[in-house]
Amino acid sequence: MSLFDIDLPDLLGDALGDLLLPGVLHRATLAEDEDGRRTRTLSDEPIRYMREAISDYAWATAGIPSTTVRVLILAQGLGSPPSVEDEVTIDAGRYRIARCDADPASATYTVDGNPV
Repeated sequence: MSLFDIDLPDLLGDALGDLLLPGVLHRATLAEDEDGRRTRTLSDEPIRYMREAISDYAWATAGIPSTTVRVLILAQGLGSPPSVEDEVTIDAGRYRIARCDADPASATYTVDGNPV
């Protein structure tokens, strides 16, 4: 087995999955009807996450509202990255995703969310 045969998202998910908290990713699907009205429907996907602890001072220094949360989500089991149309439910509540970044190995997603 070579280094290139390793599926890093699955390896990390197997190693950390039980240590992280369960949550729900609400995937948004946008559609437009014949009248031009847009509708948004949500479907739920289970996730494993960890909330990042960022001090109020750090948020204030960066100009980010104190109600924003930053969550690290395991990529294992997710077909695609979360988008800004999606929402996430964690122990602290439900949040609309404002930003999502993947780590270089695409094993985790860092998500910033604002309360719904």
